[in-house]
Amino acid sequence: MEDVKKFVMKKLFFSKILDVDSPGIIYNKVNSKYSNFKTSKKRIVFYFEDLFSGLQDSTIEKLGYEKSHDLWYKIGKDLGLSYVSFPPIKEITKKKIPEVIDYFFQFFVGGGCTAAASVEHLEFGGVRLIGKDNVICRRNGFSSFIAGVCAGILTFMHKKNFDSDVYCKNCPYGCNIVCLPNDSREYVDVVMDIQAFPLRKLSSSPFFKKSFNLKDFLSFNKLKISFTGKWEFYERVIIPSPHYILDLVYKNYALFSAVDVFKESLVLNSENFFKNFISDIKNVNLSFISNIFSSLGWGMLEAKKVEGKVAFDIINPATNEDGFYYLIYVLNGFLNSFYGKKYFLEKKFLRRDISRLFVSFTEEGSILV
Repeated sequence: MEDVKKFVMKKLFFSKILDVDSPGIIYNKVNSKYSNFKTSKKRIVFYFEDLFSGLQDSTIEKLGYEKSHDLWYKIGKDLGLSYVSFPPIKEITKKKIPEVIDYFFQFFVGGGCTAAASVEHLEFGGVRLIGKDNVICRRNGFSSFIAGVCAGILTFMHKKNFDSDVYCKNCPYGCNIVCLPNDSREYVDVVMDIQAFPLRKLSSSPFFKKSFNLKDFLSFNKLKISFTGKWEFYERVIIPSPHYILDLVYKNYALFSAVDVFKESLVLNSENFFKNFISDIKNVNLSFISNIFSSLGWGMLEAKKVEGKVAFDIINPATNEDGFYYLIYVLNGFLNSFYGKKYFLEKKFLRRDISRLFVSFTEEGSILV
């Protein structure tokens, strides 16, 4: 593959495949060559690599390696299946399948999933992914998620079950994932509710005018793309993904009876992450953090603090209802770190008819030593 940074700039920005012009909303346009529609768009969000790898580490510590592997492999496989199934792609001939698989993996590489930098096609429709420095698992050597993504993509494309085995060595330099048919499991079409809420048009509102988009931070030189395809936001790696990834994460943690692990790990990891983040940046306040999440595609956020309470008004939230919990717990961790006090979720109120989420936190005691 050509230099990854050049690929991202040429294919995503200059060709307008990635639309980052609107506060709170980011779209990835799908090539009509493979879509059933002349033009189709996927809404995406960016999330911090540190928070995802930290969530995995905490999960392994609390659930054990085997259960954590099963959980994150399923999350990855669900994501792979969903990503290629929506919006619906054209009927693909068997001969064309390798070309389409290469196309999908090319965009994963553009988001930092460089385990797929080289795709080798094997017998029976299988593939071997070879690369290095893959996002998330380069931090902890835990490659179940990307292995699951690969299995999901091939399962959907071939309409039969595929599963992956990992042969990585010397992490993060030796990514090696092999995905082959596995007839011991039956193929089942996965239909998921992955549509985001209808968008409100707010271009004339003051709320819209004072919110930032990702292009603003690119102009400020705070968003960069490394030569290996990593998106760096204030020197922290962020990862683009379909908006519904966090619905899949939460639903699977619930399926594995691990919602408490999800909540506690995210809040704690968010506290630690933002403690370092804040120390490196001047003039951090609620408005600044709202603009960060708005620019990363989570919807337009406005925050207010009154007498020990902090409320967030989120217009055009990116995820469905289960996915909101990721953002809520990350914001909870930020508040704990920023104010040096323990905050708790007070209430969450969703107005589906106007695509608006209201979240409030209340403080209780001090966490300063």
